[in-house]
Amino acid sequence: MSSRLTNPHGKRSQAGRLRPPSRTQSASYLLDVGTQSETSPFGCHEQNPTTNSGLDLYQVARNNNLTLRIDLVSQATQNLMTTAQNTENTTNAQYRMAIYTFDVGFNTIQTLTSSLTTAQSSAGNISLLEVYQNNWLTSTNNNSDTDTNFDNAFNQINTTMPNPGSGTNANGDTPQEVLFLVTDGVEDETVSKVSGSCPSLQSSKGNEISLNSSTCRQQSLASINPDWCTTIKNRGIRIAVLYTVYSSIPSNSWYTNHVSPFQPNIGPTLETCASPGLYFAVQSGGDISAALSTLFELAVQSAYLAKRLIPLHPGTQIVVAARTSSR
Repeated sequence: MSSRLTNPHGKRSQAGRLRPPSRTQSASYLLDVGTQSETSPFGCHEQNPTTNSGLDLYQVARNNNLTLRIDLVSQATQNLMTTAQNTENTTNAQYRMAIYTFDVGFNTIQTLTSSLTTAQSSAGNISLLEVYQNNWLTSTNNNSDTDTNFDNAFNQINTTMPNPGSGTNANGDTPQEVLFLVTDGVEDETVSKVSGSCPSLQSSKGNEISLNSSTCRQQSLASINPDWCTTIKNRGIRIAVLYTVYSSIPSNSWYTNHVSPFQPNIGPTLETCASPGLYFAVQSGGDISAALSTLFELAVQSAYLAKRLIPLHPGTQIVVAARTSSR
């Protein structure tokens, strides 16, 4: 499997040359596990599929021992705990981890813990949302596949993460906070109509599809309204973003009509969401584990630079979803 990691700044992290600070950090990992049925049929998990003799393509993949992107994300999060443990063993730093996923809801995989072994074990429980069938969340809820709610996820993570400190051992100080976000960057949620009409979006940001007299399906760039990334960063929490590049299928009409117009802006939007230097993009077939570990190393190094060059200020989390904080 070839590795294709993209760092827009052209800088490469070298673990052997990092000098992590003697400080504590809490990391929260937030993972996007909503369905992407239009462009990734193997990633759509249906309880009651109407095709393939009652098997969805997710199960077909499982029956043929195929590795899915969700498997790579789960394994990458587990491997990250080993990276963090090795860093703890060779420095004076201490880390706490929390792991969350989001789809139509917000799911706690692991509450904040200083046991990296516990967090690693819990990361093995990361999985896709299972829906009833195409367009149906449950047998009684036809939600038109609006299964990726960024607004709810960011609202929840913003409420969950505490205000950060400087991560020192000084009396009364608290851990730095870092949010690590792993996502394909496309929001797909239900929004309310305003005066009988769907909210207007520029085609470069997304589109709205009327579902009924009161609601619309919003297919758009993540976190455009409100700007949750700015809200979280203004609290002193750093955001590290791993963009798992949204796959394009030009032959698919839904993709062509509703995603393709804004797809070129997904990466730049997520890079803007990330704190400076904490953004990576990984293509299909790329090494998600290596990318996530590199982001962790960069977050640790940026904390060290903050301590050296400017007055101590708060810091860090990962979204797979996962959260890191100091202790």
